[in-house]
Amino acid sequence: MKGNRMVAVKWLLIILGMVLGIFTPWKYQVVDMAALLLGYAACYELKWPRFQVLLESLFGGLAMGLGLQVMIAYGMKNQIIPMIIAPLLTWLVLRIIFYGVETRYTLTPIPALSDPTDSDGEQPQQSGHSAWSGDTSGKASMAGADGRYMMYHFFCKSEICMGGPTYGDAVFTNGCAFMGVGPSIALSDDGRYAAMTLPSRGAWEIQLADLQEKILYKPEGVDSLWEIDRIEEGIIYGRYSPLTSNAATSISIAEIIEKSEKQCLIEDDGWWVEDYPERKPFPKYGAVSVMSRQGTHRVTFVPDLKPFRDNPFNRSSHPLYTVLVDDEMLGVETGFPSAHWIDGLSGEPVEEGRFLEVGRGIIDFRDPEKNVFDIQKHTELLLKECDEHTHLHQSPEIEDLGEGKILVKYKVMPRSVGWNEAEVTYSSTTYPHDENSVKYWDADGKQQHQERTLVEQHVEYIIDLPKYSEMQDPRNCTEIKLINRANPAYKAQLVYQNDLHVGRLYAAYTCITSCGLTLENVIHEAIWSHCGRYLAVVHFESPPKVPSKISIIDFETVSVRDIPGSYALPSFIWFDGNMLQFTHVVGLEESITYGPGKFESKMMRLTELEHESNPYDLLIGSVDIRRTKLDNVAESKLSQTGYASASVNQVSQHCILFAPDFDQPMLQPPLDVSK
Repeated sequence: MKGNRMVAVKWLLIILGMVLGIFTPWKYQVVDMAALLLGYAACYELKWPRFQVLLESLFGGLAMGLGLQVMIAYGMKNQIIPMIIAPLLTWLVLRIIFYGVETRYTLTPIPALSDPTDSDGEQPQQSGHSAWSGDTSGKASMAGADGRYMMYHFFCKSEICMGGPTYGDAVFTNGCAFMGVGPSIALSDDGRYAAMTLPSRGAWEIQLADLQEKILYKPEGVDSLWEIDRIEEGIIYGRYSPLTSNAATSISIAEIIEKSEKQCLIEDDGWWVEDYPERKPFPKYGAVSVMSRQGTHRVTFVPDLKPFRDNPFNRSSHPLYTVLVDDEMLGVETGFPSAHWIDGLSGEPVEEGRFLEVGRGIIDFRDPEKNVFDIQKHTELLLKECDEHTHLHQSPEIEDLGEGKILVKYKVMPRSVGWNEAEVTYSSTTYPHDENSVKYWDADGKQQHQERTLVEQHVEYIIDLPKYSEMQDPRNCTEIKLINRANPAYKAQLVYQNDLHVGRLYAAYTCITSCGLTLENVIHEAIWSHCGRYLAVVHFESPPKVPSKISIIDFETVSVRDIPGSYALPSFIWFDGNMLQFTHVVGLEESITYGPGKFESKMMRLTELEHESNPYDLLIGSVDIRRTKLDNVAESKLSQTGYASASVNQVSQHCILFAPDFDQPMLQPPLDVSK
């Protein structure tokens, strides 16, 4: 009767947990489940096995209810696939979490967790770590021949897919170290042998290390283990796949040695590691010094080697360097010991080593009040693009041009575009280059296929550092060269037109060309044609307008062609003899979500009468205000048991203008195809 009452109570708690799990907001359930897990663990010390079982039942009911709540939420949105997948993932994650607590603190014998019984029917106690553990450590039960205890530390590096078993580096006190092993590691009693799992997305493997002889064994054709519990009398005990059967299994050290090819570890800078064909010796990092041109000043990089002492595999990444200038700490840290001294100018005499390029930034050591070199009075100049509207990626090379000027090279990163949609809401900002193979729709609406050679657009900034340090305005101190990689004979550069700009977004420049043409009031956005003959540019507009006019400069005929049509904030992608491909902004999309199945969105287009006369206000000027208002609406709709979120994003249109007239834009793909 007592057992029946216990079963009835367990089912009542499961049903109660399911009800609470369905109707309680998930953020409260996180707290409840954490409390139940802590209570479950506390029962281990208090020796309350029955109360532990009741907590387990309530936790299971809450988990089932939460999964059903997720299923209902997606069902109300009519999202069938997430309705099936999301609750399954929820249950899997919760089961993994509970499994980790259960294997450590359970007071109830679980057959699936038991090892093979010995001759007396007694079950030895499990001592291994879970395959989902983080950093772990262990120690042999007896001292070795030298009187020392063998110990290890496992450094968790990553996991196999989200929420999957972990893997990392295992380092032993005698200098043996291994990569890519699991956290379930067992030492023999005397510390001579170490058994380690080798996790993978496919079949798992096991490896055995003879730490005394520095030999590694990787057997073939043996039963794999996911979790290793212990080594006892030459037998390795563990379990297979805790996600399914969690079946207990074992294998002898003798069998592993018999079925393995002996592999001797090699010594590398005091560590014993596995050898393989592509292995490179551990790099050694020391202090690095760089002198100025005449040897007046010195910058020294001092590496922090502490992370390397415990784990030699950390040397695959550069240490963090402390920077000293003339043996004084600069208060700057960098991940790479590279620097370049740049002289400055102060009237006639050259200022030796006034500027220091380090960590993709420039440090000015001139005290502006006393006009002397002073390390403690330094100022930092950030190297960044002149205009936020154009996205650039800085290359690591910086060239000293003399007289306080430097050359900085950039790669142009066009705004991203949904290749399968004519209109797309921005989810990211840039992408590096074009694809190798592209499908597009021609002027007649027919699908075409084009094989492309990757073409990257580059610009160069020539920056006057003394002027930059004094004015703190990069535009007034920078010449912008548009690099023509296909035909270097044709050149173009942009020169800033003083004070004609729209904040940090974009500014007006004069485009000076080698063919003799000069275009006033263009912005930073430009692209050379694939053959190098043409240059497409965008014209500057002051608010309430935005840049929307495109012109093409023909260097061979020394002429300019204005493309008909208006394209707000265009961003070029591809330009060859047949087509000019780009994106341009057509409006904003406001969206708000407030609870399961409750979603609203509103599209505001530039073609609408209320926005047509003031595109700047819609696309730039009022975006922050709109976002704040929409956040307030979402907050007002937030219920105690629900959630709410809001967003305001630009919507871009992907299109192509075809030569020779460039007068018929074709959406890519057309709207009727992309849906």
